[in-house]
Amino acid sequence: MRGKSLLTILLIGMSTMVHAQVLVDVFHWGEITKQIRLPDARIRLHNLNAPNEINRQLPRFTGAPAEAEKAAGNWVQSDEGKVFTEALRAAYDGHMLARKYKLQKAPAIVFDSGKYVVYGSTDIRHALLLYRQANK
Repeated sequence: MRGKSLLTILLIGMSTMVHAQVLVDVFHWGEITKQIRLPDARIRLHNLNAPNEINRQLPRFTGAPAEAEKAAGNWVQSDEGKVFTEALRAAYDGHMLARKYKLQKAPAIVFDSGKYVVYGSTDIRHALLLYRQANK
Protein backbone atom coordinates (compact mmCIF):
# COMPACT_ATOMS: atom_id res chain seq x y z
CA MET A 1 0.00 0.00 0.00
CA ARG A 2 2.76 2.39 0.95
CA GLY A 3 4.59 1.61 -2.32
CA LYS A 4 1.48 2.44 -4.36
CA SER A 5 1.02 5.82 -2.67
CA LEU A 6 4.69 6.68 -3.20
CA LEU A 7 4.38 5.71 -6.87
CA THR A 8 1.25 7.86 -7.20
CA ILE A 9 3.04 10.85 -5.68
CA LEU A 10 5.98 10.34 -8.06
CA LEU A 11 3.72 10.11 -11.11
CA ILE A 12 1.80 13.24 -10.12
CA GLY A 13 5.06 15.08 -9.54
CA MET A 14 6.44 13.98 -12.90
CA SER A 15 3.28 15.02 -14.75
CA THR A 16 3.43 18.43 -13.08
CA MET A 17 7.05 18.83 -14.19
CA VAL A 18 6.18 17.90 -17.77
CA HIS A 19 3.32 20.41 -17.87
CA ALA A 20 5.51 23.12 -16.32
CA GLN A 21 7.67 23.26 -19.46
CA VAL A 22 6.73 26.26 -21.59
CA LEU A 23 6.85 26.33 -25.40
CA VAL A 24 8.88 29.30 -26.67
CA ASP A 25 8.95 30.27 -30.36
CA VAL A 26 11.59 32.85 -31.24
CA PHE A 27 11.07 34.71 -34.53
CA HIS A 28 14.16 36.56 -35.72
CA TRP A 29 15.92 37.86 -38.82
CA GLY A 30 19.07 35.79 -38.44
CA GLU A 31 20.63 37.77 -35.61
CA ILE A 32 20.70 34.97 -33.03
CA THR A 33 24.28 33.74 -32.78
CA LYS A 34 23.99 31.22 -29.97
CA GLN A 35 21.36 28.77 -28.94
CA ILE A 36 20.12 28.92 -25.39
CA ARG A 37 18.84 26.01 -23.34
CA LEU A 38 16.55 26.43 -20.38
CA PRO A 39 15.46 23.39 -18.37
CA ASP A 40 11.87 24.58 -18.08
CA ALA A 41 11.40 25.72 -21.68
CA ARG A 42 11.21 24.10 -25.10
CA ILE A 43 12.73 26.67 -27.46
CA ARG A 44 12.19 26.73 -31.22
CA LEU A 45 14.07 29.26 -33.36
CA HIS A 46 12.51 30.59 -36.58
CA ASN A 47 14.83 32.54 -38.87
CA LEU A 48 12.51 34.68 -40.99
CA ASN A 49 15.42 35.43 -43.32
CA ALA A 50 15.83 31.73 -44.17
CA PRO A 51 13.94 31.89 -47.51
CA ASN A 52 16.32 34.62 -48.73
CA GLU A 53 19.31 32.59 -47.59
CA ILE A 54 18.03 29.48 -49.40
CA ASN A 55 17.23 31.44 -52.57
CA ARG A 56 20.85 32.60 -52.77
CA GLN A 57 21.73 28.94 -53.42
CA LEU A 58 19.49 28.78 -56.49
CA PRO A 59 21.65 28.16 -59.58
CA ARG A 60 21.60 30.62 -62.48
CA PHE A 61 20.32 29.22 -65.75
CA THR A 62 21.79 31.01 -68.75
CA GLY A 63 21.47 30.76 -72.49
CA ALA A 64 18.51 31.21 -74.75
CA PRO A 65 15.20 31.36 -72.84
CA ALA A 66 14.10 27.93 -74.10
CA GLU A 67 17.42 26.34 -73.11
CA ALA A 68 17.42 28.00 -69.68
CA GLU A 69 13.82 26.90 -69.10
CA LYS A 70 14.65 23.30 -70.04
CA ALA A 71 17.78 23.32 -67.82
CA ALA A 72 15.74 24.72 -64.90
CA GLY A 73 13.03 22.09 -65.38
CA ASN A 74 15.63 19.30 -65.43
CA TRP A 75 17.31 20.72 -62.34
CA VAL A 76 14.01 20.93 -60.40
CA GLN A 77 13.41 17.23 -61.14
CA SER A 78 16.94 16.25 -60.08
CA ASP A 79 17.87 15.11 -56.56
CA GLU A 80 19.62 18.45 -55.97
CA GLY A 81 16.54 20.36 -57.12
CA LYS A 82 14.26 18.30 -54.89
CA VAL A 83 16.51 18.95 -51.88
CA PHE A 84 16.45 22.67 -52.69
CA THR A 85 12.66 22.69 -53.05
CA GLU A 86 12.19 20.96 -49.70
CA ALA A 87 14.67 23.32 -48.00
CA LEU A 88 12.81 26.32 -49.43
CA ARG A 89 9.47 24.92 -48.24
CA ALA A 90 10.89 24.35 -44.76
CA ALA A 91 12.40 27.86 -44.76
CA TYR A 92 8.88 29.30 -44.92
CA ASP A 93 7.66 27.32 -41.87
CA GLY A 94 8.58 30.22 -39.58
CA HIS A 95 6.58 32.64 -41.73
CA MET A 96 3.56 30.34 -41.65
CA LEU A 97 3.74 30.04 -37.87
CA ALA A 98 4.19 33.81 -37.47
CA ARG A 99 1.08 34.28 -39.57
CA LYS A 100 -0.82 31.73 -37.45
CA TYR A 101 0.16 33.67 -34.32
CA LYS A 102 -0.80 36.94 -36.07
CA LEU A 103 2.52 38.53 -35.18
CA GLN A 104 2.73 42.24 -35.89
CA LYS A 105 6.51 42.43 -36.28
CA ALA A 106 9.78 40.65 -35.62
CA PRO A 107 11.82 39.94 -33.67
CA ALA A 108 9.23 38.39 -31.40
CA ILE A 109 9.20 35.74 -28.70
CA VAL A 110 5.95 33.80 -28.41
CA PHE A 111 4.95 31.70 -25.41
CA ASP A 112 2.54 28.79 -25.24
CA SER A 113 1.36 28.90 -28.85
CA GLY A 114 0.50 32.59 -28.91
CA LYS A 115 -0.79 33.19 -25.39
CA TYR A 116 1.89 35.80 -24.66
CA VAL A 117 4.23 37.74 -27.00
CA VAL A 118 7.29 39.88 -26.37
CA TYR A 119 8.14 42.10 -29.36
CA GLY A 120 11.44 43.71 -30.29
CA SER A 121 13.83 41.33 -28.57
CA THR A 122 15.53 37.97 -28.92
CA ASP A 123 16.59 37.87 -25.26
CA ILE A 124 14.84 34.64 -24.28
CA ARG A 125 15.75 34.77 -20.59
CA HIS A 126 14.37 38.28 -20.17
CA ALA A 127 11.21 37.46 -22.17
CA LEU A 128 10.66 34.34 -20.06
CA LEU A 129 10.92 36.48 -16.91
CA LEU A 130 8.28 38.88 -18.31
CA TYR A 131 6.04 35.95 -19.23
CA ARG A 132 6.33 34.42 -15.75
CA GLN A 133 5.58 37.76 -14.10
CA ALA A 134 2.50 38.22 -16.27
CA ASN A 135 1.24 34.73 -15.42
CA LYS A 136 1.54 34.90 -11.63
